[in-house]
Amino acid sequence: MAPEKRGVILFTASAVTGTHGFFAHAYTSLKHALVELMKNLCVELGRDGIRVNSISPAGVPTPTGMRTTGLDREGVQEMNSEKAALKGVALDENDLAEAALFLADDEAKFVSGVNLMVDGGFSLRSA
Repeated sequence: MAPEKRGVILFTASAVTGTHGFFAHAYTSLKHALVELMKNLCVELGRDGIRVNSISPAGVPTPTGMRTTGLDREGVQEMNSEKAALKGVALDENDLAEAALFLADDEAKFVSGVNLMVDGGFSLRSA
């Protein structure tokens, strides 16, 4: 990427980076560390034209997310809907894909150093 003077790096963090006290310390620390690494790389790699961002979703109804919570797909979506400020929609994998496509696209050519919360406002209600 550096020789081309362009590129995009995306990290997957978590909505826990905007909340406090809800999740295990090890998980929360790791996700906060990823966001701080993203910010540092944004500054370091920006001089080479490389954009660096992260996406922080609320619980996603993936096999791992369902196994971790012990809930099925609908249960994970219901849990998110109860905690989110945004009502009437449910988070799914496509929402994360759309966020990633936006951050990777040239339309976001001046977006770097952003931790994009894809959590329906959960972190705002919970911080």
